[in-house]
Amino acid sequence: MKKEKKKIKNALFGGALSLTVGTLIVKLLGLIYKIPIASILGELGMGYFNTAYTLFSVFYLLATAGVPKAIMIVVAEITGDEQSQRSTIARTVRIALAFFIPLGFIFSLLLLLLAGPLSSLIGNRGAALTVAVIAPSIVAVAAAGVIRGLLSAEQRLGAIAVSQIIEGSFKLAAGLILGGVASRGGLPQELVSAFAVAGVTIGSFSGLIYLYLIAKNSIWADKTRQERVVSIDKPSILKKIFSISVPVTLSAAVMSITNLIDLSQIMRGLISSGINGNQATAMYGNYTTGALSIFNLAIALITPISIAHIPLITEARAKGLSPIEKVRSSIYVSAMLSVPISLGAYMYSEEIIRLLFPGLDPVLGGSLLRSVAPGIILMSAIINVNSSLEALGRQSVPVISMLAASAVKLISGAALLEKTELGILSAPISTVISYVIALIISTSALTKALGKSPKITAGHIKPFLITTVSAVPVKLLYNRMMEGVGEAAALLISVGITVLIYAFLNYLSGSFKEIRAGMMSKSTNFA
Repeated sequence: MKKEKKKIKNALFGGALSLTVGTLIVKLLGLIYKIPIASILGELGMGYFNTAYTLFSVFYLLATAGVPKAIMIVVAEITGDEQSQRSTIARTVRIALAFFIPLGFIFSLLLLLLAGPLSSLIGNRGAALTVAVIAPSIVAVAAAGVIRGLLSAEQRLGAIAVSQIIEGSFKLAAGLILGGVASRGGLPQELVSAFAVAGVTIGSFSGLIYLYLIAKNSIWADKTRQERVVSIDKPSILKKIFSISVPVTLSAAVMSITNLIDLSQIMRGLISSGINGNQATAMYGNYTTGALSIFNLAIALITPISIAHIPLITEARAKGLSPIEKVRSSIYVSAMLSVPISLGAYMYSEEIIRLLFPGLDPVLGGSLLRSVAPGIILMSAIINVNSSLEALGRQSVPVISMLAASAVKLISGAALLEKTELGILSAPISTVISYVIALIISTSALTKALGKSPKITAGHIKPFLITTVSAVPVKLLYNRMMEGVGEAAALLISVGITVLIYAFLNYLSGSFKEIRAGMMSKSTNFA
C-alpha cells in the first residue's frame, strides 16, 4: 500500500512538475525566438510565418495528435509479468512507428504539394514558400509523437522535456541565423519568412534523434531479451490505438481546422471592410505573434497536470473505481495556475506586448490579449475535463464539444465582423464564446460519467479570490514603481511580488494540503 501511494505521488507531483518545468523552458525559448524573429520579419513577415504554422498545425494534428495519449492509455491497461509488459510495449511501439512514419510522410507530401493552393485559398498567397519549407517537419513529429507516448507511459517525462528543449534550441538557433542572413541579404519578405521557418524543420528532426537514442532500448526490448516474447496481433493493436487516437485527434483537429477557416474569414472580412491585404496580414500577425503566444504559453504550462492524471484515471476505470477526487484535484490545480495567469494577462496586457514583442503595435496587441485572456481559464478547464473523459473511455465527447464550439466560433466571428466595429478583435472574442460552449458540453458529460459533479465553478472560486487580493493592490502601486525604475523593471517586480503574495496566501489557506489530499485519495466504487 505504501509503495502504491509513493508511486501515485511520484506520478502526480514528479511527473507534472517535470513536464511543467520542461514546457516552461521550451515556451520561453519560443518567446525568445519570436521576439527577434518578429523584429526580423515585421508584422507582414510574421503574417506569412504564422499562416504557414497554422496550415502545418492542421496537417500535424491530422497525422499524429492523438497518438501519445493513445499509447499512454494502452500501456496503462497492459497487465502481466515484467518481461511480458516490456515485450508487449516494445512491439506495440514498433507497430505504431511502422504505421505513423509513412502516414507522416504522406501528410508532409500533401502539404508540400498544396502549399500554393491553400495559401491562396485563405487569402495569403505570399505564405506558400514558407508552408513548403515547414512541410517536412510532419514526418519528424509523427515519429516523435509515438516515442513520447512510450516515454510518458514509462514516467520518463524528463526525457520528453529534454527532447523539447533540444528541439526548441535548434529551432531558435537555426531560425535566427537563417532568417537573419536572408534579411541582411535584402531578400523579399516571403523568402525571409521561409528561411526563418526552416528552423522549425531542423529543430523537429533534432528532437526526434534524441528521443530515439533515449528510447531505443525500450523500442527493441523483446529483441534484446528473449526470456519471454508475447504474441501480438498487429490489427488488434492498431485498432486499439486508433479507437483512442482518432477521437482525440479529431477533437484537437476540429479547433485547428476552425482556426484555419477563421483565418480566411478574418482576412476576407477585414479586406472587405476597406483594409488592404498587407494591413490585414499585419493585424493577423499581431494577434498570432503576441496575444496567442501568451495564451498558448499559459495552456502549455497547465496541460501537464491533466497528462499526469491520465494513467491514474485509466487504472481506476479498469478496476471499476471512480477517480472523482483526482479529477477535482486536477481541475483545482489548473485553476490555481490559470486564474492568476489570466488576470495578469488582462491587467498588464499592453506592458507584456511592449516588453516581449517590441516590433508589434502595443495598443492593438494589448486589446487582443485582454480579449483572449478569459479564454485561458476556460481552455485549462476544458483540457482537464476532456482528458478525464478520454481516460474514462468517453473519447467521442470531446469531439462533439469541439464541433459545437467550432460552429459557435465561426458563426459568432462572422456576425461580429459584419455587424460591429470590432475588426480583428472579433477573433479572440468569438474564441472565448466558443470555449464556454465546449466547457458546458464536456462538463455535463463528465458529470454523467462520474455520477458526481467535478465542481468546475467551485474549484475556481478560491483561486480567483486569492488572485484578486494578491494582484489588485500591487497593480495600484505599479505606476509609482514605473516612474522610479521604468516600465520593464516595474512589470517584472510587480509580477514577482504578486506571485510571492499569491503563494503565501495559498499556503495560509491550506490550498496545498487540499491538493495533496485530493491527489492521494483512494478511488471509490462508481455510484
